[in-house]
Amino acid sequence: MSTLRRQGRRYRPANKLPLAILLFCLNASIVWAQKIAAIGDYGVNDINEASVATLVKSFNPDFVITIGDNNYPFGAAETIDQNIGQYYQEYIYPYNGIYGNGDTVNRFYPILGNHDVLTQNGQPYLDYFTLPGNERYYHIIKGDVHLFALNSNPSEPDDIDSNSVQAQWLKDRLAASTAKWKIVYLHHAPYSSCSNHGSTPVMQWPFQQWGASAVIGADDHTYERLMVNGFPYFVNGLGGCCPYEFGDPLMGSVVRYSADFGAMLIDANRDSITFKFINISNELIDCFTLGGKNASCFEVVCEVGESHLQVAPNPVNGNPTIQYCVFEKTPILLSIYNSNGEVIETLVDNNDHDPGQYLIKFNASNIAAGIYFCELRYGNVKYTKRLVVVAD
Repeated sequence: MSTLRRQGRRYRPANKLPLAILLFCLNASIVWAQKIAAIGDYGVNDINEASVATLVKSFNPDFVITIGDNNYPFGAAETIDQNIGQYYQEYIYPYNGIYGNGDTVNRFYPILGNHDVLTQNGQPYLDYFTLPGNERYYHIIKGDVHLFALNSNPSEPDDIDSNSVQAQWLKDRLAASTAKWKIVYLHHAPYSSCSNHGSTPVMQWPFQQWGASAVIGADDHTYERLMVNGFPYFVNGLGGCCPYEFGDPLMGSVVRYSADFGAMLIDANRDSITFKFINISNELIDCFTLGGKNASCFEVVCEVGESHLQVAPNPVNGNPTIQYCVFEKTPILLSIYNSNGEVIETLVDNNDHDPGQYLIKFNASNIAAGIYFCELRYGNVKYTKRLVVVAD
């Protein structure tokens, strides 16, 4: 018992104010932190969509975004509830379908894909969902994440090139946003190494220049992460419809996967944002973090020896991206050797390197075609990757 209380005085806990501040900070961190599931090319009403939906629910996300093609094959009113509501009704508000009661607030934020606009330019989609703005493109703020949903279909009344009304809308809102993380998502991927659709040049807007943090596309039924001028682009189209094959990897392609279906999980807080792709076997395929020390990916991606050093694309005839992991503050030496064991370039020579996951570009366009080796020396440990440089 407090001495003050024994003396008959009014009891005032000495730590009341610090405790109140602590509780406020904890509540604020919960409010600002967001867990987002992202699915693309998913609305097919089969076992593959069901498996991805089960995966998404296991994430326990705060909300779900879709990267389009919600309602195969033709975006018709007759198929929309069985393709979407059957699997995701618990995130949708208002929900007027037959598969449940829906949510009490909306936590499902789709965008139009090319299959969604095949019937009346997407009218069944517009009737089914209640979304912000004109519903074709819109923005939402969740905690410290600002999401910008675009309509990349050529039938968009406000057009789709970088000088369009829609593009000016995005540019203005990105400039006005005070959120830490600004994610743009659209159906037609600006960059893709897939052999089916590939890149969409008309959607290669200056997202980085305008202030975006990352761009997520789909249309190609693959998963890919590309770093274009140091800026992350994702292709996330393995939500349920048939996987596609890759063609020649684009310059900047870091991770490519189409072996199974899956979804992205995005974890955001005020310090960092982490993008993961997880397949329906619950295997982590990719992990990439912006901000902080890349801690979220550091523990997962860098715990396997094979992931300490990666080079992609490989073979290459341009500029591959080298990804490497460092576990503690230590000297690091990252070099490129020729087949004779001669150093042709030292990329990193740092006696006091911070821990984390790092990406660096290597200009291979000025060296002769042949076999080279990328070597990471990290304390007493050495990792080597064979690099094949091919002629143009």
